Amino acid sequence: MLCSKGLTLEKMQQHLNATDRLEVTKVANKPRLKMPVSERAKQFMPFSALKGLDEALRQKEKVLVEKKELSEEVSEEISYILNDIKKGDFVKVVFFHEGEYLSAEGVVSFFDATEKRMTIVKNDIEFENIYRIKKRGNLL
Repeated sequence: MLCSKGLTLEKMQQHLNATDRLEVTKVANKPRLKMPVSERAKQFMPFSALKGLDEALRQKEKVLVEKKELSEEVSEEISYILNDIKKGDFVKVVFFHEGEYLSAEGVVSFFDATEKRMTIVKNDIEFENIYRIKKRGNLL
């Protein structure tokens, strides 16, 4: 049998001295330590070979919509409700954000009429993006 450099297996074995063969044998026959159960389980945990692929696929699947124009009546109704809202009120809002309509329900943690924005459950909502809003009372 020839190796990649043209040496036969017999010639390669001749080059190895007895101590090299013994060391190779010792390493090959060395008993392995058992892996702890906690470490063994990690071998079978799912992993993502391509980080961010799942998120990119979800973004690709998302159907983007255009922002709807509100009628005068609806705009006035939203303005009337916004004039009555203050920090601590419980509200439900449907709003436009990055090509989709989202819904948030909770306590108003930030409200600024001059900046025309409010925050509900970590959702920063600009007044111009509100599609529907309903006030449910004050929880503070």
